[in-house]
Amino acid sequence: SGELIEDMPNVWLSTFNELLDRIPTEIKSRAVRICLSGTSSTCMLVDTKSERWKVKRGPFMYNYNTLTENPKFARKAYDFLEGVAPPLHTTLSGSSALMKLLTWHFEAPIQGYEKLAHQADFIAAHVRGNTLPIVSDWNNALKTGYDVEKLEWPEWIRRIENVSDSLPTVVQPGEITGRVGTAFSLRHNVPRQCEVVAGTTDSIAAYLAAGANELGQGVTSLGSSLAIKLLSTKRIEDSTRGVYSHRLGGDKWLVGGSSNVGSAVFRQLNFTDSELRELSEKATIDMGKELGYIYYPIAGNKGERFPCNDPNLKPIIEPVPDSRKEFMCGLFHSIARIEKEGYDLLHELGAEPKVVSIKTSGGGAQNDLWTEIRARKLGIPVEKAVNTDPAYGVALLGLKKPLDRNQ
Repeated sequence: SGELIEDMPNVWLSTFNELLDRIPTEIKSRAVRICLSGTSSTCMLVDTKSERWKVKRGPFMYNYNTLTENPKFARKAYDFLEGVAPPLHTTLSGSSALMKLLTWHFEAPIQGYEKLAHQADFIAAHVRGNTLPIVSDWNNALKTGYDVEKLEWPEWIRRIENVSDSLPTVVQPGEITGRVGTAFSLRHNVPRQCEVVAGTTDSIAAYLAAGANELGQGVTSLGSSLAIKLLSTKRIEDSTRGVYSHRLGGDKWLVGGSSNVGSAVFRQLNFTDSELRELSEKATIDMGKELGYIYYPIAGNKGERFPCNDPNLKPIIEPVPDSRKEFMCGLFHSIARIEKEGYDLLHELGAEPKVVSIKTSGGGAQNDLWTEIRARKLGIPVEKAVNTDPAYGVALLGLKKPLDRNQ
């Protein structure tokens, strides 16, 4: 509900505090770094003149599409953005963080005390004691329009009156941004000299956790939706195909996209976990193969982001065979086909080298039959990632810079 969304930042903070409360004091007393990840494009405007930095507008979640949810002002925002942004720019999407910011601005001009914060930025600011400036990172700022090649806010954004003043300072993921605030230190028994480190998005944190750090290695997330990422020497962007690139440092780029197909469709079709396990044990790799060329199992009523960006694309999950086993396998094959189309598209758009191996995260990684189907379809090694927890990924990111041994 709208009420729940408005209160969401307080839920994030209370959950964050509760998680820290579970950590033994002995461990917290030795903490030297705190690093956070958050959902890309989830953002809000914060009232920095209020005592606890109350959220003034939003938050708008990552999947909030301004063009469908708030068309009156979003259409004005999009027409304006189309006139100033480069063609096919990542921000030219109803759900980009910059579109959310501009929609707010067209609704009512942004005031000087209103500052943009992505989800991870908001919590990190709370940890540092809510002191300006708000600090973001290359990855979270990408869909707000930050130029990750020149490492600056582009001139066309800096020229947007009021909006440019609301933007956060942006640093490299893993960069030290300050120390914990006094209140946070006392509340959680964390040393005052504990450093706060610029984080990343949750999907990149999961990629880092998976340990895929060689060029050509891909990570496929088979959760409720399908998301793929590939480590490339070249940056590629195409908003019309839902493709974007995150800078990982040096000349390495994490290229990828997120589809609306995925494991959520099995819930939608009333498959239970136990049923999927039992059917998978009895099925063969070729079962449902022909259906795999027909199905396009979008979760929900319609809309696809990648490898084709079509908000009106409707799911195709017919014909439905008499056998649930064959039906399940047809869905496995179709999602594997779309995964391959995604990696092929990245290479077609210029990603180098082509994907040579894939580590898999998410619930779908647990299914051996599905893994076999995917490996055959992709024609490369596919394996389950040992660790895919974003918390582990940001812990690795937090240790990127050498520690001061005197801490």
